[in-house]
Amino acid sequence: MLMFVSVDYSILYFYRLFGSVGHIISWCNEGVAMHLPLQNLKALRDAMRRQGWVVTCFDFTYKKRGYYVTVTDYINSPKPDDFALVHLCFMRKSDITDSLSVPANRNGIIVDPQTLREFFGIEWANNVGNLLRQFTEQFGKWIPVEIKDLSEGQKKAVVRQLGISDASDDPDKIYCIDVRRSGKKSDGSLKKRSPFNSQKSEFLRPELYAKFKDDLNLSFCYSVDPSAEKTDRQIIASVAARESTQLRRK
Repeated sequence: MLMFVSVDYSILYFYRLFGSVGHIISWCNEGVAMHLPLQNLKALRDAMRRQGWVVTCFDFTYKKRGYYVTVTDYINSPKPDDFALVHLCFMRKSDITDSLSVPANRNGIIVDPQTLREFFGIEWANNVGNLLRQFTEQFGKWIPVEIKDLSEGQKKAVVRQLGISDASDDPDKIYCIDVRRSGKKSDGSLKKRSPFNSQKSEFLRPELYAKFKDDLNLSFCYSVDPSAEKTDRQIIASVAARESTQLRRK
């Protein structure tokens, strides 16, 4: 359910019930044409799909504080909101575990205003609507329309978000220990590796991923324990031994 509240400067606040009360911030140019402050999100999402990625990242600075902003495509997961285009996660560069996750579309981000103010340190004022509008306008200028080469910090943010987005994964599991078959579905067809697992492995173990990427029934297994990590040679040998054993059993 949407409720439209008009205020000065042709700002429109789109309120909806989103667990707790959330809302989309957007506005019109003099009440004639809709202005889309985050319009680059659609172009970026389309670029992600061309690249075969489900998560990308870009930098954002606000009030002299740096953030990594991950963008997750809903192509492989249900949308939490009918109006959501992508999912954003603002991670503090000083501590990427300190973050704010919100759905978003070209109009703005879907979030409770107080949550947004508290995370970014936006002081309460009588003109808080203007401050939120200015925040969204400023943020929109940082959104790229194409995927650029990611920095090491951005890659770490992406890998973390991939682990969070994959229900069967853990963001702290970054040490590859094996490559295993995913088994079969109830109808007898082969299960497929998740796109999150594919991109995570492309980032963390590019050579190993290149060797096994074409077999979608193979998934890459990770651990939180760095001492458990295996080399490419060890994992390839382990996979080869299992495959050979399975062939002999047939």
